Amino acid sequence: MPGSPDGPPRSRASGQVIMIVGPDGAGKTTLCTALVEQLSANVRVRLLAKRPGAERPGILPHREPRGSSAQPHRHPAYSAGVSLGKALYYTADFSLGWMLKVVPFVRRGGCVIIERGCWDMLVDPLRYRLRLSPTIRRVLAHAMPRPAVVLVLWAPPEVITARKAQLSPAELRRQMDAWDEVLPRRQRRVRLDTSAPLEQVVQEALRAVEGKARGAVSATPCGPPNGNAESAAEMHSARGMVWLPLLRRLTQISSQLLIWKNASAALQGHGDLDVIAPRSAWPEIEAEFRRWANAERLEPVAVCRHSPGSMFLLVPDRERPAFYELDVKSRGTFRGATVFSPHDLQRMAEMDACGFRRLRPGAEGLLKMFLNGITKTGELDHGRLQRERVHELLEADRQGVELAAQLFGPSQNLVLRLVDGFLRGEWDVLGMRSLQARLRRKLLLEPGTLVRRVLSRAHLSRGCRGIKFMLKEHRLKPEDGRARDLLREHAAADGRSGESAQV
Repeated sequence: MPGSPDGPPRSRASGQVIMIVGPDGAGKTTLCTALVEQLSANVRVRLLAKRPGAERPGILPHREPRGSSAQPHRHPAYSAGVSLGKALYYTADFSLGWMLKVVPFVRRGGCVIIERGCWDMLVDPLRYRLRLSPTIRRVLAHAMPRPAVVLVLWAPPEVITARKAQLSPAELRRQMDAWDEVLPRRQRRVRLDTSAPLEQVVQEALRAVEGKARGAVSATPCGPPNGNAESAAEMHSARGMVWLPLLRRLTQISSQLLIWKNASAALQGHGDLDVIAPRSAWPEIEAEFRRWANAERLEPVAVCRHSPGSMFLLVPDRERPAFYELDVKSRGTFRGATVFSPHDLQRMAEMDACGFRRLRPGAEGLLKMFLNGITKTGELDHGRLQRERVHELLEADRQGVELAAQLFGPSQNLVLRLVDGFLRGEWDVLGMRSLQARLRRKLLLEPGTLVRRVLSRAHLSRGCRGIKFMLKEHRLKPEDGRARDLLREHAAADGRSGESAQV
């Protein structure tokens, strides 16, 4: 017996249940086999799985699915009444199996690994030919027995379809998001990216079993190659995986194009993406955005050029009340005065491990701080600085901070002094006001920019003030009538006049 004086030492996996879930092709069977092999040296392991050749989790009579498993959604769903009856039957079967197979084995110090489990029918109801209302799904989700940890496997859709071309990329992304919605809030879960080498995935799974994983996320190969903290969780979002193909293609369009802020937040599923690129690359950026939206079946695409030096590309997210938004700029400004161009940022750029070009953390933090995190009176906007994680970015990369400070020319030393004070918890309001005055005077040296700014404000007072501003001013969501009107207006205007909308 494990744990006896003459037997092997008791493992941290002893006396617990591990559930392994994820879409078809994510690697559930492979990981189950590897974990059984790893854990069997120190603890008795029992594997329960809904597949031929394995011991079923339940005990009630069941009928094997008809036809090939290569088409899990080949049959239409049952009626609502039949679906409810079958869902209750599956839940009772799993619960009885849990009481008679799982509990006694775990009480004797064994480890039970369950592949799929009963929550799978709520994440992928069409596989079971079920049609269930959200209320029924919530009730059933909370009624099911709970394991010690759920390992949620995922990988980029192109990786999964290369293994098993059974589900569409859209369905794969939907299922990956659905696991976070279906699992009860208090249920411990760890996401594992199975596009990483098997050895790495197995080690992360073992750490999760031992309680050493970081909770909701783990085993991410993407992020800045210098190992910054922001790389750890950013890819654990189906929304982030929708963005990735576009980011990689945009990086190939122009050697000077890069994401200068918000890459991490957008890949975690929050907010927009801010890109800087030469104006000569804008037509191709717009064309690539349209191709990407078409491939992802997103519509309508809205294009707004009413803000000087900016192009906003938006399309509604079909899975949630939000937009995919790409903000493209030809220069970075402070109150209209140019602070940097695409060329100026190249020595501060780095290639993300996921294949796109981004600004290094220290430089991103400094630019976020001075261009977005200071009020007109020179005070700190504490809420925005905290949301943007500016303090963390500045502390993580001093060299990037110093490189970005050089963008402010003769004010470089003042900028570094202000940053150091901010990191110490101090703030020099008078010093910041002095910097603001210097930057405003710089606008006088750009007469062309000043004229365009004045003309733009006159134009915006008579027409569109910018689709991004309008949406945020009224907190509009894609399903709101005014938002739909704005999208249609900008989609139609762009189709008629192209660059004529630009000031």
